[in-house]
Amino acid sequence: MHYIKCPICQSDMNYDGDQEENYEYCTNKCYAEEFHYGYTRVSIFGKEFFANYRFSADEEKKFRKNIEREIKHLRKNEKYLIKIMESNND
Repeated sequence: MHYIKCPICQSDMNYDGDQEENYEYCTNKCYAEEFHYGYTRVSIFGKEFFANYRFSADEEKKFRKNIEREIKHLRKNEKYLIKIMESNND
């Protein structure tokens, strides 16, 4: 997934890397995605999801669905705002 805006809070995403290895992250620390030679890690407020190039199509679909479900949960009733405020106090 490549986002210009954070899928949770809609803040700008920062980007580091190149075509084979990259890291995108939200300025509010809501969402981060790292891709490194066939390995993908997504972090949503510290909750991590992993995938790799060996995943079947069904496993990849489940990986993406779990991320979408977590984002939807946080956006419901704006629960993500509490998490942002908590992370800013750390």
